[in-house]
Amino acid sequence: MHTEIRSPVTGSASGSRTKGGVGVDGVVRGIDRASNAALHVATALLFVIVALSCANVVGRYVFGAPISWADEAVMFLMIWMVFLGAVAVAWNDQHIKVEVLVGMASPRWQVVIRTIVDLVVAAVALLLCQAGGGLIWKLLKFDQRSDALEIPLYIPQAAIPVGMGVIGLFVLVRLVLRVRAARRATVAGDAT
Repeated sequence: MHTEIRSPVTGSASGSRTKGGVGVDGVVRGIDRASNAALHVATALLFVIVALSCANVVGRYVFGAPISWADEAVMFLMIWMVFLGAVAVAWNDQHIKVEVLVGMASPRWQVVIRTIVDLVVAAVALLLCQAGGGLIWKLLKFDQRSDALEIPLYIPQAAIPVGMGVIGLFVLVRLVLRVRAARRATVAGDAT
């Protein structure tokens, strides 16, 4: 039984397989799963952040004994939550954008504009991944630790290169899917 996977970008079935390989539908399925997992982890982190913040407020104002490491933990968890959520948003093309000009363009120009946007987003994300990787290397090298939790700072800061790297790769895959769909549409349009 073959189930068609629909691209989050084009909405059309990918339907392309390589002999003995995963094929486009397997790649899309894998990225969909990774994106959903990132979103679920980000959601779980949000619940932990809220619970920890509430516990800290109760501890501080009811019992006069705040949790000394709570604010730092909330900040670190929030960093990971944001970058994991951004992975899902980037893959599903749901980031905030102004599409007034794109909507007025012809279908062919819409593909061109979206391709340029995806290239810029991927380039910026991968540059931030590289820069963040350099930061992580320095934090590892000097074994810098947080004040309250005393955990290595590369752990919370790793969210930047991990998140940006995954976003860059996912946007490049989405770009390839979009260009392939546009080519198929052009070939189908020329055939009719």
